[in-house]
Amino acid sequence: MHYSKKIQFLFISYFLFILSISYYIFQLVTPTYYASVAITTSAIIALSAAFMGIFFQRKTARENNSLSFQTSLA
Repeated sequence: MHYSKKIQFLFISYFLFILSISYYIFQLVTPTYYASVAITTSAIIALSAAFMGIFFQRKTARENNSLSFQTSLA
């Protein structure tokens, strides 16, 4: 399995884990706290998506810089 496929698998597993934990917490709390759990879950997912975007953007930039450097040597 390639490195990028492993990272993608880890991110998907992480999101599914967060969703399953949130579902479990929804089962435990009273209806008064549903909004708090939903807001916390959405904040965690949003931060995770932002981190994933930054990670892949930096990876793409590194690959582009490496390719530009290789073409400048030739």
